[in-house]
Amino acid sequence: MHHLPTSLCRSRRLVSAPAALALACALLAPPAQAQTDNFNDGNDNGWTHYDPLGGLGAGPRGVFSVVNGAYRIQALASPSPAGAGPGRVAGLRSDVTYSRFYITVDVVNWNTNLNQAFGILARINTPGLGTTAGYAFTYQTSGHDVQISSITAEAPADVSPTVSVTLNPTNRYRFVLEGNGAQLVGRVYLASDLSTPLAVASGNNSLYGSGIAGLLVYDASSGGNATADATFDNYFASDIQPPTLTYETTLFHEIFVYWPQDYAEFMLQGATNLSSPGQWMDLGFGEAAGNQRLYYEGSAEGNKFFRLIRP
Repeated sequence: MHHLPTSLCRSRRLVSAPAALALACALLAPPAQAQTDNFNDGNDNGWTHYDPLGGLGAGPRGVFSVVNGAYRIQALASPSPAGAGPGRVAGLRSDVTYSRFYITVDVVNWNTNLNQAFGILARINTPGLGTTAGYAFTYQTSGHDVQISSITAEAPADVSPTVSVTLNPTNRYRFVLEGNGAQLVGRVYLASDLSTPLAVASGNNSLYGSGIAGLLVYDASSGGNATADATFDNYFASDIQPPTLTYETTLFHEIFVYWPQDYAEFMLQGATNLSSPGQWMDLGFGEAAGNQRLYYEGSAEGNKFFRLIRP
């Protein structure tokens, strides 16, 4: 099921907000510019199964399932580690090609008994046995680190240094990978605290300018004859990072809603209730505030809901 990713909504109250004020912030992006999936519909419709070893005579090497509203991807053991490499599979979103990109996903579980790598793929081209090209941002369970890699003919090469971080599968983590031109940045957050990353990996590479995105699991065992198994949720991909809404209220029961100047193409919409569809009203594209932010000014009385759209 496709869903609308919630943007950050931060308060910068000048005084306490009126008791009647209820503020909500959400971001909408049109389908041509964003992809989302929270897997609550129980299937992975819209995803292409990348299984480069599936045609080697041993049957499919990938298992793709949606369990309890999350996307589990499993790579079975390679039928030919020496000749074709270790087990690896991915779910790809081949319906949109990105040059600039912002991709996030929650990692909710993985098999701790396996030496494996898993994470986000970006700018993927020519997916297939010995042909896949693009970038990956992955967590390595044996090294307890994250890294951005380029992929050429399915072979990885370092783009960023490894960054040490130890993840616990009892927690939910938000993986983020963004690229703008040659600049690539990957971040890992606790999903319960998106303000401070646990690890940041960055590097520059201009091998691939555009491509599709997806999610990868990879057998990293020394013999290449084991399996890989990780579970994902709340996938989101767009060409830009969703902007953050910030609000302030005053003694005069006015509300100021801000969003970054870099997102001048976004329009603010408002509503007083969410019970009836079609109640959102255009509030405009805002105006500059100190050459840094766009803002909207209005009354803070009653219930207020805000969202940004990109027309």
